[in-house]
Amino acid sequence: MGKVAGNTAGGLEPTFKEGLPNLYCGILPLLLLIQLFASKEVRLREKLCTLGMLVFFMLSFILRQLDYIWHGFHFTNMIPYRFSFLFSFVVLVMAYRGYQLKKRPRWQVALSMVLFLGLAACSDQRLDPVFLIYNLGFCALYGGLLLAQKRPRKVVIEEEDGPTVQIIPLTGKETHRNRLTAQALLGVMALELAASVVVFGVHFGGTDISNYPNGKEDTVRVLEHMKELEADSPFYRAEFTHTQTLNDDALNGFSGITMFSSSVNVSVTKFMAALGYGAKPTYNRYSFEEASPVAALFLNLKYMISRNGTVRDSNLFQPVYNLGNVTLLENTAYLPLGFLTREELASLSVDDPSAGSFQFLNLLFQSATGLETPVYRQIDQYTASSDAQSISISQRVTSGYCSYTSEADTGDVSISFTVPQDGEVCLDLSASKRNSFTVYKNGESLLTETMSLDQMLSLGQCATGDEIEVAFRCKANETGRLEVTAAVLDSTVFQEGVRFLQQAPMEIQSMSSTSLTGTVEATESSLLYTSIPSNGNWHVAVDGVETEAVTVGRHTVTFSYHNDALRQGITVSLVALAVFLGLSALTYLPWKKGKFQRR
Repeated sequence: MGKVAGNTAGGLEPTFKEGLPNLYCGILPLLLLIQLFASKEVRLREKLCTLGMLVFFMLSFILRQLDYIWHGFHFTNMIPYRFSFLFSFVVLVMAYRGYQLKKRPRWQVALSMVLFLGLAACSDQRLDPVFLIYNLGFCALYGGLLLAQKRPRKVVIEEEDGPTVQIIPLTGKETHRNRLTAQALLGVMALELAASVVVFGVHFGGTDISNYPNGKEDTVRVLEHMKELEADSPFYRAEFTHTQTLNDDALNGFSGITMFSSSVNVSVTKFMAALGYGAKPTYNRYSFEEASPVAALFLNLKYMISRNGTVRDSNLFQPVYNLGNVTLLENTAYLPLGFLTREELASLSVDDPSAGSFQFLNLLFQSATGLETPVYRQIDQYTASSDAQSISISQRVTSGYCSYTSEADTGDVSISFTVPQDGEVCLDLSASKRNSFTVYKNGESLLTETMSLDQMLSLGQCATGDEIEVAFRCKANETGRLEVTAAVLDSTVFQEGVRFLQQAPMEIQSMSSTSLTGTVEATESSLLYTSIPSNGNWHVAVDGVETEAVTVGRHTVTFSYHNDALRQGITVSLVALAVFLGLSALTYLPWKKGKFQRR
């Protein structure tokens, strides 16, 4: 509680992703709030309500159960206490109420200064010189100006009928002095605001915009060309081979795959992780990287855009347009938003123990196409080595797994293998310390990245005998594990499966953000697969009837989105509105004369 209270002081480093709530909203509001609690002009009920709200917010910052409820029954991964602005709102509203008080005895101003300094002393930064100067300086300035203000005085006059109280108004000189004091308060507030901006700028380095978005005008022109090519297409997806932000598609204005959202659906995240992309059920994002062509089949991915000036050799993604360092790649094995598959696909779960591996991709492809031959053939033999004597590899197996311990120096731990046959090679990488790594092909660097989550990466087309090395950078005094699994795509099996899935695409007739109508023709009982992210609110009907499988014949399929939580939200809002109107009616009924009501 003390640390949270200390965060109401100024001059502190703001919380950006993790840490205590940002409660600082100015020093003057806190002084005025304390004076409000000490004033007899404010009713006890008003003081208790204000104090109760502030204490409740404080407890919400401390008790995880309350924090969980505040965030919609969800624990945030980053940026905690997103409701903390309500604490500041209450402080500011009641501070204005305190500024309007008719009386402000000097002892109340002095008390507010002492109590504020007591709050500041609760901060972990109380011994920092900048923190001390900031809070002592502004507290002294505000306190001095508040003490300088003049208020009307009460005078008791003895008369024959008894003593009477008269209020002596301010003189012209005193009124002018108060105006100057108010202007000075405004000036100090502006100074404090400027100082707060400086403190924020010192601790936040900003964003480099020298190449943001990546590729700039060239990227814009390439995306415009892509949209011209697809002018008659109702829907398709595109992605960058390597993401710059976690919402690249929204930033650049096209339908993509990468997503960062506090309300991202966990089932979709599991599906993306099962396909080999950087995703985790407890995280609020999933990120696309150039990875498995099999995964691209099930994501409606038609284009990739490379922005680093290099394009990996591939028989599946072919360059169709280039401008500067930006190249548009088209998927030659493209599948639309929806298509018919074998019914066995319905039994495959993203919770399968093999999810996120090449075994899962084989199961996915086999279940959808009915082909028995695995589409991926894993490479079995690997070697692990280190380039520094200070790094010892304590466990080394030929399956591509090793554990290491580094001492005083940094260095690289490399896992290498030889490509056994021609084909598209894909890597499945895992690093416990989220190491940066570089992939080499026959001694030449292909790419350099930093691990965020376990993920797959495509190396493009490789030839028999190519030497692949994955060099992980290890920090000093670090112990971790590394794992590399590689597989080669069987192009014959892959193309046969693609031809099967392309036989029965869903043709989109109309589409909006909450509805879709399409037609599909089945030659046998099939399963209609779509890459529409679902959170349980999509309702699907075939020829107007909800069914498990698509029977033989031509059918009209309709998708409609109905948010069940919206009804609950409307109900809660209407009940709250009714309670509010009822309380308002009880308070302001003209025939109800309360003891606090003016006559």
